Amino acid sequence: MAKVIEFPPSARSEFDRDAISFQAVVDGKPILCIVKAELLRSHFEPLAHTELQLLNCFASHRVALEATARQLIEAGQIDAKGEVLITTKTYRP
Repeated sequence: MAKVIEFPPSARSEFDRDAISFQAVVDGKPILCIVKAELLRSHFEPLAHTELQLLNCFASHRVALEATARQLIEAGQIDAKGEVLITTKTYRP
């Protein structure tokens, strides 16, 4: 049976992890998706490397990042903490 995966609209900076996070809800269960800033910088070239610019960059490319999160979730790539990590190695445009 296919999983029901939804993405609520919020996102936030995870300064201590050098990342942006957003939620996925998988069959009613929350999953934290982590997008490493390195990925945003290398693939999407934000105007600056500030938190605000990284959040803006994430927002501009959210659809593609959610698609990657969906692929990783469907492949079962959720870690023991209930997180999906999107990096330069796991991103699939």
